[in-house]
Amino acid sequence: MNELPNQPDTESQVENMQSVGSSAGLKALALVGITTGYIFGPLIIIGGAGWYLGELINAKWVVFVAVLISFIISNVLIFKQAPKATRKIAINKK
Repeated sequence: MNELPNQPDTESQVENMQSVGSSAGLKALALVGITTGYIFGPLIIIGGAGWYLGELINAKWVVFVAVLISFIISNVLIFKQAPKATRKIAINKK
């Protein structure tokens, strides 16, 4: 019998614990990737368009407005879509 609590007794239990931990880690990494995309997607697309437009018409305030708009869009994406993605990942945890 094991002396320490919460220690697996057999090799199959060890393998099962490792596969569960790895699966949970991959799901957490997927959620981090999704959330990162919600932040950088609007910033690159809208911020890049604002930078280009700002350079084209020589107005630096356009970049600030574009980044502000992308910040608002990324926050909406995070607060609306991230909980849905979390639920979807949690449902598929098998």
